[in-house]
Amino acid sequence: NYAIARSITDIIANAVIIIFVIDVDEYLHKGILAAKSFWVYHATGDEEIDSLERRVRKLHDTNSSLETRVHELSQQNKNLTATVCELSDNVTNLSSGALRDRDRLDA
Repeated sequence: NYAIARSITDIIANAVIIIFVIDVDEYLHKGILAAKSFWVYHATGDEEIDSLERRVRKLHDTNSSLETRVHELSQQNKNLTATVCELSDNVTNLSSGALRDRDRLDA
């Protein structure tokens, strides 16, 4: 996997985007459930009900796929955050070691 964020700011922005997508997904799901009740109530025939139920199932499957993808992205975001922290510690350690080595050479 390639990192999609190159800084803490990018990671935070990605997290905000993920949270936004989750909220939109929840609103869509609620709307679909409300619309399903309305459509079924106003349906004029079995064929129309079947068609609407297929559409709702398809939307539900899409919703489930999106929830899975959001969960995966959230996990990747956590992993990237841990990697960034680890790399930051490594840079700090390398910088400290380089300064000590330079001081020894100067002495």
